[in-house]
Amino acid sequence: MSIKELSEDYLKRAKLRLKILNEFLKEKDYADVIGISQKIVKLIQKSILLKIAINPPKWHA
Repeated sequence: MSIKELSEDYLKRAKLRLKILNEFLKEKDYADVIGISQKIVKLIQKSILLKIAINPPKWHA
């Protein structure tokens, strides 16, 4: 998978999670809303970094 394809995949996955996020909001499941929102931000951040040719760091916290 090329860097461009990986960047687009991250963006696609973020958009999918955004749709799912609305369902959690309707159910007032705020803990999952926060967790999924954080994941969306991370995916978009990785996508942007790859688009500008910066390889995002890979570490587990």
